[in-house]
Amino acid sequence: PGEEFAQLGWRRRIIAAGDELVLQAIRDGDWGDVYSVLPVPAQMIDIQVNNWYVSTNPRSRFVQGLVITRHREDGSRTVLSDWSGTLRLIEQTQSAERAVEVERARIPALLSDLGLPGWELDASGVPAPAEQT
Repeated sequence: PGEEFAQLGWRRRIIAAGDELVLQAIRDGDWGDVYSVLPVPAQMIDIQVNNWYVSTNPRSRFVQGLVITRHREDGSRTVLSDWSGTLRLIEQTQSAERAVEVERARIPALLSDLGLPGWELDASGVPAPAEQT
């Protein structure tokens, strides 16, 4: 815990909350929690189980939906996500945010624009590696 700091231009701070350390970021002019951790070493098996869980459990947001974030050196970022219920392309800077709804058919082109070429949509509209011809 300590003073406010900048991470790629974004304002952050860490506060103590009981036994936990909480990373906070400025959201709409107020500090908001990003995540918290217990300041103890994690065993590799715990990390592996947690990663397996969030990538395989049917209730996990990472299994149910799409989220891709591209961070740039200037601090700006682009997010492509359907976690809000609609597919949105979000452009964020430290001073502004612009979000537009996009059609799922645009996902492969948007992924390519984000530096992830080689994707197509499968029959159910889920991104999948494009077949090599």
